[in-house]
Amino acid sequence: MPYKEVPVETKINVVKDYFSGMKVAHIARKYKVSRDSVYTWKNAAIDSMRKSLKSYQTDTVNDLKNQLILLEEKYNKLSEDYKLLSQKSQLKVSSNVSNEVRPNQCPECSGNNVVKNGCYETKNGINQRFRCKDCNKRISIVKKNSN
Repeated sequence: MPYKEVPVETKINVVKDYFSGMKVAHIARKYKVSRDSVYTWKNAAIDSMRKSLKSYQTDTVNDLKNQLILLEEKYNKLSEDYKLLSQKSQLKVSSNVSNEVRPNQCPECSGNNVVKNGCYETKNGINQRFRCKDCNKRISIVKKNSN
């Protein structure tokens, strides 16, 4: 069954009858609408009356204060999370001086423009990685066991 459009004047009369004390079932039969529609229009009327009658300044200030309190709580929680994450993500700095020799030349292009390019950890310790700026070849010095 398709939805029938109800005129605004009828909706106003339904709400007036509801507030005058008539029973919802009687109102629904009188205007040939569903009881759910009566409750929906009643709730919409109450909401619009609240909005029009509320004291704007005090309610707005109170709403803003509540929002500020919520934002401060979120900020404090995020600050604590940040502190925890920053503690967990600290890099391990080795105080051991590396005995590795820096390569003088690139084994690929024989270029002299070799720079440090990070490091990686193995069972034997931290190994330095190098990169040739001329050919972008990555070079790693691997320690060999003397066993």
